[in-house]
Amino acid sequence: MTSKTTASNGKLKIAMVAPANNPHTQRFAEHFINSGHELKIVSYAAADIEGTEVYVHSQIPDDVKGLKRKWEYFKDYKEVRRILEWADVVFVNFIYNWRFNEVYRGLNNVVVLLWGSDITWQVDETEQQAKYKKLILSIGRRVLAFSDFLSKAAVKYMPDGQIPEVLHIGVKLDQFHPGNRKLAEDDPVVIGYAKGLSSKYGPEILIEACDMLRNEGMNFICRIAGGGDLQVSLKIMVDRLDLKKHVEFLGRLHHNSIPNFMREIDIFVMPSVVEESFGVAALEASATCLPVVASNIGGIPEVIWDDETGILVQPGKSIDLALALKSLIVSPDLRSCMGKQGRDFVRSNYTWEKTVERLDEIFMEVFDDTGLV
Repeated sequence: MTSKTTASNGKLKIAMVAPANNPHTQRFAEHFINSGHELKIVSYAAADIEGTEVYVHSQIPDDVKGLKRKWEYFKDYKEVRRILEWADVVFVNFIYNWRFNEVYRGLNNVVVLLWGSDITWQVDETEQQAKYKKLILSIGRRVLAFSDFLSKAAVKYMPDGQIPEVLHIGVKLDQFHPGNRKLAEDDPVVIGYAKGLSSKYGPEILIEACDMLRNEGMNFICRIAGGGDLQVSLKIMVDRLDLKKHVEFLGRLHHNSIPNFMREIDIFVMPSVVEESFGVAALEASATCLPVVASNIGGIPEVIWDDETGILVQPGKSIDLALALKSLIVSPDLRSCMGKQGRDFVRSNYTWEKTVERLDEIFMEVFDDTGLV
């Protein structure tokens, strides 16, 4: 193990177990590296992250069978374990529900951060899958969750009914900020959606609402960014409803393109019909001075101040969504007021600086508590 003098200057060796291709992982990695920590990443997905090495685990070809496959898994386990034992703090992002979690046994410096779908949306979860989740959460010296909703949802996996600490994921205000967009009197109001094209996120509900808005004579365009299994059927739906003049499909956007996407719209919409654990996209929109219309479900209400920074609607109800959008389309003053209050709300409660400041404190507390020698 590592000497306690390693962190005498506040610098740690951090092993982060997380999908390296995820924007959250990349933001955390950037912070750790810029703060002078040593970082190694263990990931199931390959990605290049400047300033650190990424070990991609469990990549054993399907044609490797029998004892040779077991041997490859054993070598993989040993390499992951070597990286974890090198670290002062092991930072686990997004928990697995399979035997990979055995690799953490015996470690006393594990910090677990729950993301959401690793706890929620667990359809037909087996007893064995739940067991592996309970294992990693029992090993974790500190267990954190992105939202109050997610923290409560995770209690069923926690030892002795403990409650994970909430670590709100913040927004970089220097990236998500308002632009210079100004609408002329006859310009259409632009509604923006940026999420996967899957039924759980409600894009078909949004298109139904757009049909109602068009029938009401509203002057608007809805830009839909994202890809997924509904992409073809949604385009067919738009054709059938003759909405091509009002609905545009942009395809998938890289996360780095989202700030500009936000600055080119006037209203952001999140019509989810399932319990999302958090609403980071809503915070990004609010930081850009956009009013947000979103479903009153899961962790979303934690990040939208209803009738102040946005409007919460009943999930799955396209008429409610249409009415909320209409109230904003017809009122530039309401859009402006909610947008300004939204940025103030994010600045006061959900900045990225607050997130990493608290995470750094937790890491040092864990390091001090474990007394590695």
